[in-house]
Amino acid sequence: MNKNQYFSELLELLQKMPHEDREALLYDYKEYFEAASAEGKTDAEVIEELGSPKVIARELLANYNISIAEKNCSIKNIMNAIIASLSLGFFNAVLIVGPAIGILGVFLGCCVLAIALSLSPLILFSGLFFDGTMNIWLTLFSSFILCGFGVMFCIGLMNIGRFLYNILIRYIKLNANIVKGANHS
Repeated sequence: MNKNQYFSELLELLQKMPHEDREALLYDYKEYFEAASAEGKTDAEVIEELGSPKVIARELLANYNISIAEKNCSIKNIMNAIIASLSLGFFNAVLIVGPAIGILGVFLGCCVLAIALSLSPLILFSGLFFDGTMNIWLTLFSSFILCGFGVMFCIGLMNIGRFLYNILIRYIKLNANIVKGANHS
């Protein structure tokens, strides 16, 4: 494989990136080739140092998706970051998917609880229509308390969600760096 084949394969593998970002990354690798050529290294030696274009593309796509998830907080971006980091290795899949599913499960369970608490007045007052013997004051007092807890829990969950999102991004970055470090050793 020569330099042109190397870059055409790398360019093909990085098609998921926007054109500007892809060109900036390729420029860095082209500069590396030029610097190595100035030191008297052949294209084959430089390609051997850099490694397979597939490995480099996976690492670059993982870093790109993680940086996008850091900048723009959304479920789509975090899922793209997780999927991109999973491509770095099977062991990484075990280390990322397990905690991500656990965190997401607990968070979604708390969201369901907060919504249920917030909607509890509807449930409690509907009981008045079916069971006329209920104490209206106890029902009213209970529904206000439960609804208040639900609303406060929803507000707290928004902040907790942002915190968990940032923790998950850091965890993905850590695992991606560990895998990249293991690949370059």
